Amino acid sequence: MVLQRDVIIRDMSKNTPTPTDKQTHTHADGSVHEGPAHDQTISSPLIAPNSQVTVTLPWDKINAAYAKLLTRAALNIKTDGFRKGKVPAKLAESMIDQNKLYDQAVQEVFPEFYLEEIKKLDKNPISQPDVEPIETEPNKDWKFTVWFAERPEINLKEYQKVIDTAHKSAEEEIAEKTAELAKPAPKAEKAEKGEKAAPDKDAKPAKEEPKELTQAQKEDIKLKHIFRDLAESVKPQIPELLVRQEVNHELEHLVEQLQQLNIKVEDYLQSRQVTAEQLQQEYAGMAVSSLQIEFIIAEIAKDQKMTVEEAEIDKTLDQVGDGKMSEADRKNPDTRSYVFSSLLKQKVINKLLNK
Repeated sequence: MVLQRDVIIRDMSKNTPTPTDKQTHTHADGSVHEGPAHDQTISSPLIAPNSQVTVTLPWDKINAAYAKLLTRAALNIKTDGFRKGKVPAKLAESMIDQNKLYDQAVQEVFPEFYLEEIKKLDKNPISQPDVEPIETEPNKDWKFTVWFAERPEINLKEYQKVIDTAHKSAEEEIAEKTAELAKPAPKAEKAEKGEKAAPDKDAKPAKEEPKELTQAQKEDIKLKHIFRDLAESVKPQIPELLVRQEVNHELEHLVEQLQQLNIKVEDYLQSRQVTAEQLQQEYAGMAVSSLQIEFIIAEIAKDQKMTVEEAEIDKTLDQVGDGKMSEADRKNPDTRSYVFSSLLKQKVINKLLNK
């Protein structure tokens, strides 16, 4: 689903890059290249190039949107000799950031022509578009290069056999861990020498170690084997933009956590003995693995003709906040879509575990 208003448009107040501009930039897989900002020579075989279109915005549309925004902005301007809201448009224009206003005008106009272009080319974006200006001269149509991610092709092959094999290797690991837990704990050194240890009145009773794995631990082991083997068998390529957006999200979350703990990013990197680029590459690897599993699960659900009924979504929402969720929130499409995806994913996981 395309989020029409949530687009990434680079600051046009800076020098407009052209396809021949040379820049040094880092891809989501951590590799560095010299070339246009979206040079798609990606070294990782698991990261796919992004889809790309050129979108042209008519100058008359941009100018009309700019004029409306200028009129609106002028209502909030006050200067000597004029009351608030009575400043002439030309004078108001000289008092505001025109580049910022043009950026806002593009945001207003862009979605219509972007959607028109991808429909004409039969494209199906599943990510926010990443937009870079090509031509932005006044009194001429403006052109933009737009990158976006499309759903990767998933060939499940003989995935049922892969799951069977994964179950067998998982059972072997479970048996090994169970045998390890069943071994008697080593005796204390004094006991081994035949000496009696002095009783400690304040000592708490030793916590008894578990003798076998819990059901949750067994399921975690099974899923680890299943997901690993499916990813190695199917090898879905994930669009670079999805990986980059996931990495950025995780890095932002990390920075927020460090700020709450009053830890500088530089100190965190030093404690882990990694560079920022190495951390980015680490997060990219995790993002690829996670996204691969998400797409594989979705394809298995499709293959198995699994779905989630509206009644199941309602039942889940009944349990949120002790059933005090507002009717507006219950009917929110994004909320229901999230619950649908979560329930469908759980159905597939249950199917994989109970193979």
